[in-house]
Amino acid sequence: MRYFISCLVILGIVSVGLVYSEEFISYGPRVQGMGGAGVALSDGPSAHYYNPAATYKNKEIGLYIPFGFNLSLEGGIMESVDTLSTIGGDIDWGVVMDNVINNTWNPVTDAKLIGNVMNFFSIADSELSKKGQGVFVSVYGINVADALEKKVKPAPVLLIRGLTVSINSFGYAAIDPVADETNLSMGNTISGTIGAGGQLPSPVPRLSNTAFANELASQPLWQTSVENEGNDPQQQAERFVQLAEYGGADTFDPVIQQSLIQIARILALDPTKTIDKNTSGIIMNTLSIDEIAVSYSKEVLPAGLLSVGGTLKMMEAQSNRNVINYKSLESGEETIESIGAKGRSKTSSAFGLDVGGLCSFTKILRGGLVIKNLNSPKFKYAGGGDIELEPQMRAGVALDLSTKLVGFILTADYDVTKNKSVVLDGYESQMFGAGAELMLGLGFLRIRAGMSQNMASKFGEKVLTAGLGIRLLLLSIEVSGAMTPETVVVESGGESKMPQRMAVSAAVAMKF
Repeated sequence: MRYFISCLVILGIVSVGLVYSEEFISYGPRVQGMGGAGVALSDGPSAHYYNPAATYKNKEIGLYIPFGFNLSLEGGIMESVDTLSTIGGDIDWGVVMDNVINNTWNPVTDAKLIGNVMNFFSIADSELSKKGQGVFVSVYGINVADALEKKVKPAPVLLIRGLTVSINSFGYAAIDPVADETNLSMGNTISGTIGAGGQLPSPVPRLSNTAFANELASQPLWQTSVENEGNDPQQQAERFVQLAEYGGADTFDPVIQQSLIQIARILALDPTKTIDKNTSGIIMNTLSIDEIAVSYSKEVLPAGLLSVGGTLKMMEAQSNRNVINYKSLESGEETIESIGAKGRSKTSSAFGLDVGGLCSFTKILRGGLVIKNLNSPKFKYAGGGDIELEPQMRAGVALDLSTKLVGFILTADYDVTKNKSVVLDGYESQMFGAGAELMLGLGFLRIRAGMSQNMASKFGEKVLTAGLGIRLLLLSIEVSGAMTPETVVVESGGESKMPQRMAVSAAVAMKF
């Protein structure tokens, strides 16, 4: 665990923008089981979320209580952490900090250790400085802040013959690794860290990338600093690169080269900015949105040819942002408890408006369009400034091939707009989803399957979805799940495998 935490030594915190829209949640187990495609599905209990134009189809009075959880490992985060865990596990950080604080490096006997530390920080910079990289979580039917305090309140949806009244909770959370790119020096002088020149101890291999050493030697800041210490810039540059290679650094990788140059610049510019002062750690962001909403729709053209509708939402948002130093990460429990600490959150309210349209092209083919947060509601952000939720547009089609004995529906959705996350910097989503539902026994048993994919992410894998629904008279129970078939292999702490994205959902519905 300590090496997992050590691996969260990453690139500096970036500035926060103002306009965002979180990923379109697959709300409800029926729709999630069909790849998250619900805009043209005309599903009664979840119509208020996917397309309020379909709420007029609710001809009964009922209660719907859903819950869902989604976990996504974005940007190759686990592979990066695993790489750094392996490298960090070979470093005695206690000896490193002692040598840094007391300036007691022995460039001959500590050559391997110096090289390992240089390699670790260069890999950390290159591996975990990717935009949109981190652990992303989204939930519905539960308030994130309440869940952290071990309080769970249901989020019911009441269907009243064409009118839908809902009390929804949506939550988004992310763990974003960050690093201090300034405090990277390992000693108070260049020669005090890498030696004054001459031969390195055996069996240090020969310098491989002489061109990179020449590039470093030509840096004016390096030349000035080394000459002030009475040494030769070329020889010291070669020694610096050779030690990095000794520690395992790939000095032919352009990204690694830039990271090593940054370490060299800090060592030459201000060697007092040592790694014992490093403030690297993780950013933990959460955004909880509680909504009290009323949805209504009306047929513009008869026989369901065209309907329009809207959802008016009273929204209360709680934003949390914590920057936690890696030195303070003593346990996962302490980290979670720190999220809701006083002074680290902001709560604010605003009205939101969703609108939608549903069109029946033929008896079996429907199309739909929904725009969520049309009025761009704003909330206070714990990181400073406001969060403005951009309108989200999604289109969908559904093909109903049902007969009197067997029901069969095909459906597909696509995000027309690209969504930029506030809780995970740089993460963008633009989902495509498609699925099918087979209804047997006059609707008693419903089997669903589908797939979805984030088209805005080069790391997005295809997600397979499946679900099951059972309806008994006035009661129905539904469950669904989703996961990527490809798994991530994590070797630190024992080899294990986990999917890049996984989700679960369940709901209970009752008619009165």
